[in-house]
Formats: sequence, structure tokens, C-alpha cells
Amino acid sequence: MTCACSSASGPPTRCWPIRRWWPPCCTPRWGPPCALLGVLPLGIQSRDTAPFGLGLAPSATVLGRTRNRALHWLTQEVVFGGASRDLAAACGRMGVRPRPFALPPSPHLMLQPTVAAFEYPQSDLPPTLHFIGPITPPLPAQLKLPAWWADVLGSPCPVVLVTQGTLANDPRELIVPTVQALKDENLLVIVAGAGGLDELPANARAAAFIPFAALLPHVSVYVTNGGYGGVQSALAHGVPVVVAGGSEDKVEVAGRVAHAGVGVNLRTARPTPERIRRAVLAVLGDSPQRRRAQDLGAEMRRHDAPDEAATLVEQLAGTGRAVESTLSP
Repeated sequence: MTCACSSASGPPTRCWPIRRWWPPCCTPRWGPPCALLGVLPLGIQSRDTAPFGLGLAPSATVLGRTRNRALHWLTQEVVFGGASRDLAAACGRMGVRPRPFALPPSPHLMLQPTVAAFEYPQSDLPPTLHFIGPITPPLPAQLKLPAWWADVLGSPCPVVLVTQGTLANDPRELIVPTVQALKDENLLVIVAGAGGLDELPANARAAAFIPFAALLPHVSVYVTNGGYGGVQSALAHGVPVVVAGGSEDKVEVAGRVAHAGVGVNLRTARPTPERIRRAVLAVLGDSPQRRRAQDLGAEMRRHDAPDEAATLVEQLAGTGRAVESTLSP
């Protein structure tokens, strides 16, 4: 998430508690209210989850919360110990109470572009958190489709989409193994974001860019390294997901895919073709993952993220007071 709560009009003097067992963080008394828009899975600290980035499943048991607290302490005091001490010193110079070196929840408004069912369950979510449904790109005004688009529209077999997004985009990690894994299956494999691949099998097509809004209604399985936006777009269309990622926030996206039951987490950034093949075939047809993805997609489509976000931000701007959610997450 990104935060815009700093103010040049005066030092922050009012504090907002993050959790019962963390020191309070500092928020400004003066200046505009703070609104956060999530662009990654929800990463705020919770007694029910491990630190963000470890890819560990949530646990609210006594043992699980003990694990979580220990890992949060280790993260703060050892992994980010230097940054935590620098932050504590800065708070001391400003005369405010210290806070941990971690993402603070906004005391005013938090917008998370998904539905609660995709996120890990947390018993201590901030009251200002609103799940607004995914922000998915619309069809481009000038729609340019690849020359083989008719193959998608007329495909007699299921369509599998594979992509690696924009950062971790070495095709040898996931795209090439997926094409190899499915070359002998009765499937049409679409490779997005990797045009110019050599020696594509007869059942594969590739393009550097394909509008997901046009393609996803025809897709049966989405194979990805775990980009948050792409996964949300696939689920909004009820498409189950096979995830293989290990960088940025991808292990957290993959963990949520598995926990929500909407796909398979391969738990590696470099899966073998055989593991990909088994995972894709497992979620095809009337699989539990497909049924769960369709249920989640129906829930997502009941939201209008841009409209909901605008309404909530306008309410915050108009009142200057915290905008609390009226629905339990």
C-alpha cells in the first residue's frame, strides 16, 4: 500500500494503536486525512498471520499466534532491526511515541481491491478497512487483437492462459515449461506478454500484449507467477489459477490462492513441466477449485471498485473523519 498521511503543517502528535501487542504508531493531528489504496495482498500486521513475505499460511490457534508473534519480533528486531532503531530515533526527535518499522493501517480509510474471501481471515482487522472488489482494466478503446484471435473464439478445446507479468518475466521460469507441459494435451495455450517465442507447438499462440478483458471470458485456466492484478482479473471471471512465483509479493498471492481454494500453489518459481501439467489438468472441468473460483468471481462482480472507492474517498474528504466499514470482513 502507499500512504499519503505526512503533513508539513506540524509534527505528528496523535497516536493510533496498530495492535494490542505492538507499540502505537504516529499519525498527524493536522493536515489532510490519510487514505490507503492497496496494490498488493493485505500486508498489515495481525496476530493471526505471519509477517508479510514469508508465504506462511495464517493461524489463529494458540500455537499459531505464538509463532506469529515470534516471527513479527524477529522481523522487527533482527531483519529490520537497523531500520526500526532509526525510526525509533526519528520519533524520539519529534517527541512522539515510537512505532514498528511496518506498514501501519490508516486510522481514516483503507481500500483493498479484492473481496474478503480472497484474503486471510484476521480477527483484528482495522475498522477503516473496506474491501471494494478488484480493479480490472476495461476493454481498450482501440481494441487490437492478434491475427490468431479466431482460434480462441472457435476453439473446440479448453483455453489455458499463461503469463509472467512485467518484472519476473524470464520465460524460462514458467512460460516455456508450461508450453512444454501442455503441448500434447487437447488444449489451446495462449502466451501473453512473451511474443516472439521460438518453436511454439501446434496448440500454442503468443502475443506481446492481449487485453485480458477480451481474453479471460474464454479462458479455462490461468497459469501465472502470481501478479496480484492478473490473479484478481482471472478470479473476477471465475477462472481457477495455477501459481508459480517466488519474487516480490508473489508468494503471498500464491498462498492466498491456495487458502481461498481457487487454485493450486506450486510453491516454486521454476516448476517442472510435469508439475504444471498435473496442476492444470487438476483444475480443469468441474473441479473444486473451479467451483470456488466461480463463487468468488460472482462475489467480485457484485462490486464496482472505482465507484465504491470514489464514494468512500468523497465521504472522507467531506467529513474529515474515519470511514468505518459497516460490514464484517
